[in-house]
Order: sequence, then C-alpha cells, then structure tokens
Amino acid sequence: MQRQWAGLVSLCLIVGLQVACGRKASVTAARSNAAPGHVTHQSPAATGHQMRLVAAGPFTMGLTPAAEQTLLSAGVLSVPSPDAMPAHVVELDSFYIDQFQATVGDYVSYLNDLWFSITIVSNQALLSNVLMLADLGQIQANEDSVWVAVEQNEQLLQWVTWRGALAYCEWRQLRIPSEAQWEKTARGTDARLFVWGDVPTVNRTHEASPFDVYDMGDIAGEWVADGYAADFYTRSPTNNPIAPGTSDEVWVVRGAHQALAVRDSSRGANLDLGFRCAGSITDVLDPD
Repeated sequence: MQRQWAGLVSLCLIVGLQVACGRKASVTAARSNAAPGHVTHQSPAATGHQMRLVAAGPFTMGLTPAAEQTLLSAGVLSVPSPDAMPAHVVELDSFYIDQFQATVGDYVSYLNDLWFSITIVSNQALLSNVLMLADLGQIQANEDSVWVAVEQNEQLLQWVTWRGALAYCEWRQLRIPSEAQWEKTARGTDARLFVWGDVPTVNRTHEASPFDVYDMGDIAGEWVADGYAADFYTRSPTNNPIAPGTSDEVWVVRGAHQALAVRDSSRGANLDLGFRCAGSITDVLDPD
C-alpha cells in the first residue's frame, strides 16, 4: 500500500547488498553460529549502540490473501495492500541490526563529529548541499556546534531524510537495513502479522520482535534502503533482495503500521519517520 508522506524532497543514493551462494553461504552460516547474539557497536564519537544478530536463513516475506483479509476484517488495514503481495520466501545472509531506532542524541553526536561540513539553513541541516534534517526541532546550533537538552537525548529522531539516515549509518560504517532485513527482524521466521503474533490487539507498544529488537511497528515508520516499486514482490530475487532507487526518488518506509508486512513510501522527511542501522557480521565485528 503506497502512502505518500508529507515532507520535503531529499536527494538520495542507493546502497547494494552482495548475494551469497554455494560455499560462501556455508561460510556465512558458520560465522553466524560463532557470532555473539548481541554486541555493543561503537560509533566514531565513542557512543555505544546495542545491536542484535539475525541469523542467516529463509523467511516468508509479504502477505497471503488470507492474511490481508484478516487485517482488513480487523480494521488494521482500511484498503487492500496489493504491493505487499504475493507472499514469497527470501534467503538472507546473517546481519546485525540496531536494537532501537536512532535518537536525537545519536544524531547530535554525528553532527558534531562532522560539524566542519554541516550547513544550517532555515532550521534545516545540509551535508554537501544535500538535505539531511528537514527540521532541527529541539536541536540547537551555533557556529561551533550543535546540542540538545539532556531530557531530549533519548527521544526518537524525526524529520530525517533518507539521505540523512544513510549518511549517519555510513558514519558508523554501517548502512540502512534493506526492506527484507527489516521485515525478517520484525516478523521472525513464522510469518507473524504483528510483533507479538497474529491476533490484532490495540494499545500494545514497545514490544520486542522475535530477535529482541524494539519499536518495529508501533512508534514511527522507518526508512529502509529499497527504492519503492509497487510490483517489486512479483519479481523480487530470492537471495538478499533490494530494490534499486527510482528516478522520482521514492523510498520504502516500513513500520508505520502495527501490521508488519504493510509497505509505505515517501519522498521526504516526516514527523513520524525515523530509522535504525544494520550491517554484516564483518561490518560490525571486524570493520577494518
């Protein structure tokens, strides 16, 4: 289901994922078995970020007609969601993903680390003339640095563009998760419709996914690395799929609904749109 979010147009780049097969896939699986289930990833600003391991293997991505009808009957969906169909099996390599979405404090650390190249124009932050934050919000700035009130450090970052999310993750030597990585983290391998299972329930928030990752589907939508194409599921590769960027720079947004398989899209930043970072085992454990 495509929903165009209000916001400002951002200039965007797309990242790619390598397909693993044959012997390489076996090596990846072996490394996954040896990798710790959770790690603390240090940013260049020496801030720690909890990450969780999602092991290599298959999962079912997308909606079946029966699942879509369940969501429509329960009022979770108001209209059909054909872009989340058909349901299909996807194979992913192992990866780590942030346990929580990026916060205001996280982004302030990033901005300060790159302050020499940040430009503030009309309460917006730009890096090399590319829009990163469409609204600084509670972030304060002068000619020397940016800062935020202590009580706002842990607030989820909003009004960040896709390019702004990518720049932050690359600063941490990571990337934005692919749509498939996001959905496997949120739904697990049992094709559940919600973080907690298949039964629609109101007012359930801050639930952990099957991989102990929080706020996937109940706080804010999240940028993922894929460009938006309504028909991508009809032609998606089986191994490590990622949709390329589009000429109109529309990117997939996930987690804007409690129903975890539903897809949205956006061209620009939004009040209810954040992100988290992900990376391969090598990216996280042996980045050099």
